[in-house]
Parts: sequence; structure tokens; C-alpha cells
Amino acid sequence: MTTPPADLRAQLDATYPAYLQAVVDRFTGALALASFDGVLIHSGTSPEFFVDDHGYAFKVYAPFKVWAPLTDVPDCFIWFEPGKRPQLLLHQPADYWHKPAATPESYWPAHFGIHPLADPQAARAALPQDLR
Repeated sequence: MTTPPADLRAQLDATYPAYLQAVVDRFTGALALASFDGVLIHSGTSPEFFVDDHGYAFKVYAPFKVWAPLTDVPDCFIWFEPGKRPQLLLHQPADYWHKPAATPESYWPAHFGIHPLADPQAARAALPQDLR
């Protein structure tokens, strides 16, 4: 992930909060209509080739990217409950073979709770215990 130039960063700092609030409002309305308490959005995963250590090119799940401008983060999650700060469960495996996602440093991470996870199964412990 690269840091945008200072002038673009200032523009993003100024406009991202309103953008995120629009996303929050839309999801809050949809969750209320569906009688759900929250939503969990997976970034997607990249299947590997059979008997090979390479995988297909990763494409992030579009609804995940609506929340956070990340395109190279397989096996991450966004958890959102209306009235609470969105949570990013960031998959950062200790891996010598593949480069894990870096902790985001940009105009938007301050609006999220960010929880680094060594493996995707650890996400369950970071979520509300009464999830169904």
C-alpha cells in the first residue's frame, strides 16, 4: 500500500468521513429492514493451483472494498454493527513464503478498529460471541 501525495491525502482526509457515513447509513437502513444486528463482509480468498504453491490472482470482494479501500488483502473481514465503529479484521499471517498485508497507514484507518489476525479462524474470537 502506498501513501498518497500530501495534496491528495488532504482531499481524502476531508471527504472520506462523509463517504463512510453514507456507507454506514445505507448499511444501517438495510440491516434494520432485514432485522439483523450487524454484517460481516469477507474480502475473499485466492484458491491455489492443485499441488502448487501459487494461486490465482486475488480480486477483492466488491462489498468489502466499499468499506475500506483495500485490494490486496485476502481472508480479511469487515464487521459492522449500527451505532458502533466498523472493525477491520486484518489477516496478517506469519509467512515466509507469501508477503502478508501491511497494517494500513493512510487517510482512512483512523475510522476503523483494526485487529491483526495470524489466521482467518482467529477472526471468530474478535467477533461478538452471540453471532449466529
